[in-house]
Amino acid sequence: MAYPNSQPFPGKWRLDEFEPCLADWQKRAEPSDEVYAAAKHWIDTRQDDYKGGAVPLPHEGTEGDSLWFLAYLSEFDGRAITVDGRQVTCSYEVFPTEHKIVCERFSQTGEA
Repeated sequence: MAYPNSQPFPGKWRLDEFEPCLADWQKRAEPSDEVYAAAKHWIDTRQDDYKGGAVPLPHEGTEGDSLWFLAYLSEFDGRAITVDGRQVTCSYEVFPTEHKIVCERFSQTGEA
């Protein structure tokens, strides 16, 4: 499934830059295939609910009415998605008036 600049269904949030950010994280973290698939699946959940348990972040230089969030990725059953015992995170910016979400970065807790 292609995520960059995708809005497959009306009413869903458009997801931008998630695929390149996920690929960059995969190179750095070298997650198992199962963890990578879980992270890809998590991306789909943003189309319905951009917050979805994410924490709002203050962010300097925010454009207009955009909002920043940090999500701690988890499975549907609530289990954390981890690599080497560290939970996978994703930071992203939400543009409500454009109904789009732009991924900034995937990482793990404790990563600089």
